[in-house]
Amino acid sequence: MSQDCLSWFAARKISLETLLRNRVTEEHLQMSKKHSEKENAIVFPYLLHGKVTNTKLRTLGRRFAFKRQHQSIWYGLDDIVNQDTIIIVEGEMDKLSMEEAGFTNVVSVPHGAPQVVKQGPLPEPSKDKAFAYVWNCWPALERAACIMLATDDDVPGHALSEKLARRLGRDRCLRVLWAAPGATSAAPSKDANDVLVQRGPLGVQHCIHQAKPLSNRMQYTMAAS
Repeated sequence: MSQDCLSWFAARKISLETLLRNRVTEEHLQMSKKHSEKENAIVFPYLLHGKVTNTKLRTLGRRFAFKRQHQSIWYGLDDIVNQDTIIIVEGEMDKLSMEEAGFTNVVSVPHGAPQVVKQGPLPEPSKDKAFAYVWNCWPALERAACIMLATDDDVPGHALSEKLARRLGRDRCLRVLWAAPGATSAAPSKDANDVLVQRGPLGVQHCIHQAKPLSNRMQYTMAAS
């Protein structure tokens, strides 16, 4: 991994140890057909039983692409197998940030959050394409007694937490909010990495320990409808 890439992670408080455990690497490649020039990209491997099944790329300029995707799964799936408590975040960097704070029982959704919550019955799992990663990985989720929804603390993140809760079962879900003590309006905290950078591991731990039942946060998701 290049020094530029290591410095980028270091600025976000992600250690080399965490990168190695999660098998994060760097490649020099063409990101898409629209961009003919090759560039350096961070490589996040999606592992299933220890084997790479998907690969997500991210440039330091915040462009994303899947290099290959055989099956839609969570990032970090192997880390939640046989876990009674699972934490769900919204992005690979947040998954790594949680590990820096001592939490490895964490997965990230593979793609971005929705803008709205649509009312009405859920689609059949076979037709629920946007959330295929939930149903494809159901055996790993089914045994968990507690699922902590630690998606971004913004309107799309609240909408995502509501959509996930409807599929996972609201009665076992808690909502994590990222307003760590000491955060200012000039430096708002909307996700795990924000809190890690601004408040350190203890700030992340505080947010996790303050998680509340999702039903108490309905006003956020309804505002996105």
